[in-house]
Amino acid sequence: MKKINIKIIITDYKKFINVAQIIAAFINTIDVFHIEINLVFVGIKANQIRKIIDFFGNHIALNDVTSNKIITYIITVEPKNININTLARLRGKLLKAELVYDGEPVETIERIYKESIKKNIPCMLVLKEEDFRSVMEVYNVFSKLGMPIIAKSDIIFDDLSIDDFMHWAYDKNGSRLSLFSDIATQILLNYKGTYCRFKSCLSKYFTIDDTGNIYSCINKDNYLCNISNIQNFRELYNCDNFIGVLKQAITTRNDCKDSCVYYDVCQGGCPLNSPDNIHSCKDRVLFELYGLITDKLKEIIEKEDYKNLNPALRSVILSSVASNKLFEGRF
Repeated sequence: MKKINIKIIITDYKKFINVAQIIAAFINTIDVFHIEINLVFVGIKANQIRKIIDFFGNHIALNDVTSNKIITYIITVEPKNININTLARLRGKLLKAELVYDGEPVETIERIYKESIKKNIPCMLVLKEEDFRSVMEVYNVFSKLGMPIIAKSDIIFDDLSIDDFMHWAYDKNGSRLSLFSDIATQILLNYKGTYCRFKSCLSKYFTIDDTGNIYSCINKDNYLCNISNIQNFRELYNCDNFIGVLKQAITTRNDCKDSCVYYDVCQGGCPLNSPDNIHSCKDRVLFELYGLITDKLKEIIEKEDYKNLNPALRSVILSSVASNKLFEGRF
């Protein structure tokens, strides 16, 4: 295995400090080439965030060449508590900063985004909205900033249509919206996108909360054990709870493979959040649009002036020029 993703949710500064040393030692037992750490700050003040970021920089072997590993960071934070200068302390190791949108005015988000650009920190807006229409309302407000916008992976697609995709595709002053850019990326580049939702990821994604509890996946759904009960990362794979999660995943995936025409698109989806049967699968609304979107993308690629497109879609298309899908006629 080449990469492990560890999500650390911090909601209580004092609780985290009590287990911080154990978490740092635990992360150092992960024997892979690349460890991606997502620090999620919920209600943590800016000065406390600075202390935690400094802690990780000082206690995890980021600069130890003998460790033969790369450690990178994603910082997820509320706009009111972000300090770009603090994030700049992770320069070279910071993959991106995620701002969790909670109704802040455009001016506030724009100021933070411009500051992040000056510091060369990739910054994006993460939405909490549950349904597609609410996501589009936020997108229409913020798209002109050019800031990437990330929707929830379990968004409800009930009234999604091809017209919605085309509206985004031809928003030439718009920005990346994960929902649509992921669809285009999957069709043109055969890449599953920003979410682990359509990937086989159970052995690669783990969450730790600020009490030391460890969960399978990036959400706190499947409890595995407490960090104080194990000495090494490899022990996670042998604990009874993880084996149970894995067995459940295999069963769910096999059921989907045997009964759903969209299996090649989603690989059975997330086995930790799967529907009771394929007929209650909400993702089918999305998958049914794939054929229409594929036809529209063919038309765009063959006939359109790319200057008229959303810059995010234009980027995906230009990246796909070298893809086998285009050259071998499979697209």
